[in-house]
Amino acid sequence: MDTFEFLGIWWLPSSPDRRIGGVLSFTEDKGLQLRLSGVLDDYLEKWEDGEITKLFGGRQKNYDIINGITVEQKKITLIDSKHLGYQGGVPPGLTAETVYSRFCFIGNHFNTIDEIKFNKLNLKYTDLSEWLSTTGYTIKLPTKNKSGKFFENYEIRYNYPQNIISKFKDIVFTIKFDFSAPVFIQRKIILQENTILELESANSYSIEYWLKEFVYPIRNYLNLATSFLSFIDKINAYCENFKNSIEVYYSQKKIDIERPSQIFPDNYLFTLEDLPNFGRTISKWLVFYKKYTSVCNLYFNIIYSPELDVKNIFLNLIQAIEIYHRTKYVNHKNWSDVEFKRRKRRNSEWFHWEKEIVVETSYEIFE
Repeated sequence: MDTFEFLGIWWLPSSPDRRIGGVLSFTEDKGLQLRLSGVLDDYLEKWEDGEITKLFGGRQKNYDIINGITVEQKKITLIDSKHLGYQGGVPPGLTAETVYSRFCFIGNHFNTIDEIKFNKLNLKYTDLSEWLSTTGYTIKLPTKNKSGKFFENYEIRYNYPQNIISKFKDIVFTIKFDFSAPVFIQRKIILQENTILELESANSYSIEYWLKEFVYPIRNYLNLATSFLSFIDKINAYCENFKNSIEVYYSQKKIDIERPSQIFPDNYLFTLEDLPNFGRTISKWLVFYKKYTSVCNLYFNIIYSPELDVKNIFLNLIQAIEIYHRTKYVNHKNWSDVEFKRRKRRNSEWFHWEKEIVVETSYEIFE
């Protein structure tokens, strides 16, 4: 996601008249930080009431929603914000406040958490375009003139590829392609094709629901398919009662892993061309991910944590296998009661026989 820094004024929906100047910044490593030239709550006015504990040693201040507008006239809403600390002196001196927010929505103001629901998301994943192995570019090889010395023309054509559409429950998945107009820079022409995954539903859901149920599982699907870490470059969300898109920002753990300068489909475990039916495959993956979330978390934690040593990687894999077995085979059996008893009796007999061998061997070694 792109980094940014916005100067603006900020307020709480419960106190719209109390507006504080400040700077909102976003980076992948630090996340969303709002540095205010004042404080959002009204503790200064209540100083005489002895509420100094709000400033020193009191409970951590949390804000469900913070609204703001930037000098560029961008409407911004921050949610799930936590107070990081105060700076400055006691009244009547100037006191500044720093706040960390979990999510940032650019494009509209919300006054309650219940309002923040979306029926459509447009997502840009890294590696999605390469994994699809589909492009709208057509390049016509240059032709020479009659003398065979000079090229007469070189043609590049772009035709929009056909959208890929599938459905899972009430969610319609659409992989579509976007082409930016050519940009001329001196003697260079920049052409940009973007691949977008659109998720749309007749119902509206919170951003947490979209991330947990669809955005993260699809990201891990790409991780599995490409054998490389995929990240979410951009999220645009849409509300039913608001026609313009809303940009969504939140912190992602960026991991510095060396990647090849060029990646080809042969480097991937599988690509779209290897799938007989993309819709059926992604639906089965979402069902699998929902049922075996703990297993997937253990496995993908190895990918997200390259600093893990071999022992921890091994333990993660063994624990994932154990949880998978316990989840798949309820009560540790996948047979009828008769077959289960037969196998249990056979294993018990084998165990006693093996125990005798082990005891005899131990005597021979240690005597």
